[in-house]
Amino acid sequence: MAKNKGVIFRNILVVVDGSEASFRAAEYAVQLAKQLGCNATALAVVDTELLNRLLQSRIFVEEERAEYERDLERGSLTHLDHVSRQAEKHGVKIDTLLLKGSMHRTVVSHAEAIGADLIVLGKWRYSRTERDIIAAERQRILIEAACPVLVVG
Repeated sequence: MAKNKGVIFRNILVVVDGSEASFRAAEYAVQLAKQLGCNATALAVVDTELLNRLLQSRIFVEEERAEYERDLERGSLTHLDHVSRQAEKHGVKIDTLLLKGSMHRTVVSHAEAIGADLIVLGKWRYSRTERDIIAAERQRILIEAACPVLVVG
């Protein structure tokens, strides 16, 4: 709960994807939560919708898709643990959660479910090699979120 009655943020949601930018975003969210005395949640999303599209495009066979999903889950749990330990070093308790689904829909719906006042994302760049799928998902978070979204570089 907020220490100051005039504080506009009470629940901060930070999206962690393992990139350096997402770890910087998590650090920023932790510091903000500490200064404002508000709640913080770190969310990692295994984008199963993207994995299903890759399967349908025959880029993956079912066994590869399942193995890749498990790898993403393990990596995401490691990233969340890292963020949790960093928050603990600063005296901040951060809830961590791993969900599956479409990246933007999962982030937006979870933000609404916890009453997030702010979503914090790490910056991203468009890349032709990644076909801009990841960047497009993050951009959709900016468009569809019901609360402010802070992008940290």
